[in-house]
Amino acid sequence: MRFSLILRKQYYNNYILIRTLSIIIVLLFASSAHITAQTQVVHTPRTSPRAEISQTVGITEISIDYSRPRVRGREIWGKLVPFGMHNPGWGTAKSAPWRTGADENTIISFSKPVKLNGADVAAGTYGLFMVVAENGLIEILLCSNNESWGAYFFDEKEVVARAQTSWQEHPFTEYLEFEFNDFTENSVYCALNWGEKSIPFEIEVDISETVVNQLRNDLRGTARFSYVGPLEAADWCVSNNTNLEEALEWAKLAVTMDKQFQTLKTKAAAEYALGMNKEADLTMKEAMPLAGIFELHSYGRQLITEGKVTQAMDVFTANLELHPNKWPVNYGMARGLSAKGDYAKAAEYLKKAEVNCPDDNNREIIKKNIEKLGRNEDIN
Repeated sequence: MRFSLILRKQYYNNYILIRTLSIIIVLLFASSAHITAQTQVVHTPRTSPRAEISQTVGITEISIDYSRPRVRGREIWGKLVPFGMHNPGWGTAKSAPWRTGADENTIISFSKPVKLNGADVAAGTYGLFMVVAENGLIEILLCSNNESWGAYFFDEKEVVARAQTSWQEHPFTEYLEFEFNDFTENSVYCALNWGEKSIPFEIEVDISETVVNQLRNDLRGTARFSYVGPLEAADWCVSNNTNLEEALEWAKLAVTMDKQFQTLKTKAAAEYALGMNKEADLTMKEAMPLAGIFELHSYGRQLITEGKVTQAMDVFTANLELHPNKWPVNYGMARGLSAKGDYAKAAEYLKKAEVNCPDDNNREIIKKNIEKLGRNEDIN
């Protein structure tokens, strides 16, 4: 009996001990979870702040997303940024380039195909890396994987494009930065600046190819539902002297959807650009009666700008016949005659325009142009 009581007491003590330990463990886990939750929601400044820059060239959007480490008195080139490929000492990579920044991959994106320092790059988003040589030569690497941390998991098989450049001396830059400069209609230079070095590379876009491909794609959607879409597509191609055969087809489509002066004029412009002058003349003959005063006036001025003075006079004369004694029409005749060098007769029409002009601003411009004609100066 006594032995049985001792066993029950020992069992009870063990039960109390186990229960107490369980409660302590539960409390410890709860405390740990609370600390973890706090850590996840607290935001503190990054040592290397994240940044993003972007630039549009034509219709191609270019962006770079990167982190900005500081120099902080450290030796950068050859030390913090090793020369050549190196073993990062962690991750899967045994030989890795520089990650061109800090923390996550530096990411470069192109919405359309480009050339990067002459290397063809398809539209997409890439990890941007560089191999820096001691003599200042730089190899730029674009990788299909853009979601890694640094270069610790660099894989040579993921490199999809390579380009060459070299560094230049540059005013001291404390925080690493990318910048776009030397912008043109079809290219832009990008530069990575850090410490006393700058690493530039050019990004080029084939404007004609990218825009024409986009126009074709646009005209597969809602842009084809009215004459405006094919009209604008044809007009852009003619204005940029590219894709002319297809531009003519788009212009013809616009005419069938809405025959008016603008659609016919664009069709004629495509025909002129293709050397189809007889067809173009007939198209413009059909277009003239459909034009308003200001449409003909604007077209005549366009022809003067293109050096087609005789054709411009034909347009201004047609405007005069269709809309006699209107001030813009007389103004147009004055411009055409001035372009021909007949300043005296041009002044006569300009004085008629002054009489009928309804607003002070245009009347003041007309007066100044009359004075110019009096000095035998062209008003165009």
